[in-house]
Amino acid sequence: MIRNSSGVQAVERALAILRLFTAQRPELDLAEVSRRVGLPKSTCHRLIRTLALAGFILEGDGYGRYRLGLAAAQLGDAATSLLRPSEAVRAQMRDLNVKFEETIGLTRLHGGKVLVLDRVESPLPFRMDYGVGALLPVHSTASGKVLLALSEHRDELLPTLRLEPFTPHTITDHARLRAELQRVRRDGYAVDRQESYLGLVCLAVPVQDPVNGVVAALGISGPAARLGPKRFPQLAAALARSASRIAPHLAGTPAAIVARRRLKIG
Repeated sequence: MIRNSSGVQAVERALAILRLFTAQRPELDLAEVSRRVGLPKSTCHRLIRTLALAGFILEGDGYGRYRLGLAAAQLGDAATSLLRPSEAVRAQMRDLNVKFEETIGLTRLHGGKVLVLDRVESPLPFRMDYGVGALLPVHSTASGKVLLALSEHRDELLPTLRLEPFTPHTITDHARLRAELQRVRRDGYAVDRQESYLGLVCLAVPVQDPVNGVVAALGISGPAARLGPKRFPQLAAALARSASRIAPHLAGTPAAIVARRRLKIG
């Protein structure tokens, strides 16, 4: 048991380092870790060594680079297994996958990130590979934008977001993001126009019901060559129909309950 403030601070710092590793940043060097968490390199190095001894961090492909270790993956698997949707939800996702032959994903807000609850992968070439439990940016993903646009905590979350530029298309201005969220609320769906990865387009709709509100986002992703703007209305309509069928199966589940709690910062 942690009994002093310095111990609590060490845990908080170690957790801050672990949270740096994402699908977009699977590896980091010591200088990057130090800069992002705002701590001296010597402090970061000691924390990384401790995390490595416990199996939470491994050395990356290059010298002095680090990635998440097996212990982090095991904890992630244990946590996400409790939040996985039912077979009825996955059946709807498989139907969409068969119809459009693109990757279908189910996500929810997790603080200032988007947590991947489930995915059905496209059978076609060129798809983005990240697994269940991955944490994705809110501002550059279609699911993040639709969840943020409809969140009752939107005004709290927006100022806290670091609008990191992942591609030349990423929205990095808070005023532009607010305008984009207004468009999402008007249209009922959000689009990631190569804002997270060049060449990749995503579209997402909310999963909601009158009692529980928005509990998740249902999305489709694929290369820009296959998911052009002319298809957006058709894709949005198909996603919305499936989302309405999915909603009753998510309401009251651990995923929905935790989603409602975690919408609040902290």
